Amino acid sequence: MPQGRRSRKRGRSASRPPLRRKATPVVDSVVGTTADNAGPVERDSPFASIVGSTAHQVRQEEAVTRLVNLFRKKAGLEPFKTDERLRIAARRHCKDMARKNFCAHVAPDGSTPADRMRAAGYPNPGGENVARGQVDPRTVVQAWLDSPGHRANLVNPQFTTIGVGVYFLSDAGPYWTQNFGY
Repeated sequence: MPQGRRSRKRGRSASRPPLRRKATPVVDSVVGTTADNAGPVERDSPFASIVGSTAHQVRQEEAVTRLVNLFRKKAGLEPFKTDERLRIAARRHCKDMARKNFCAHVAPDGSTPADRMRAAGYPNPGGENVARGQVDPRTVVQAWLDSPGHRANLVNPQFTTIGVGVYFLSDAGPYWTQNFGY
């Protein structure tokens, strides 16, 4: 390629081949055991205020929250309220999982869901659902609903807040995280 011209392909380096990963859907859940139920402080800031967000990520995250809240309504439960701090923790975890090629609650550095939620400023961490490889919000929500552990988080009446994150990495499928709080 002539010097000074840019490749039309985004996200790939000309100096190294693209990273290939098998996009096998994976889901995992964890339920928090925090007894403190002091309640969250809700904030009304938009999804787009999260550093590094894209319009597509925001739409995907909002769609997951809408689908989960529709499910909760049908189950006779109050809808989750979104909390930016939980969204930030969820986004950070998705990005970490994608960059380090893992899908789990305990990160390679040893951090737990509660650690990450507190680091984002959320005082009452609850539970977490994670997944990798589901292509869209409908698919990931259905995967969580089909799994007893994930479903338990989604129907837990003590969880009142949610933060959803997604991170896209080519050839690996999206990484998804739901964080739940009291």
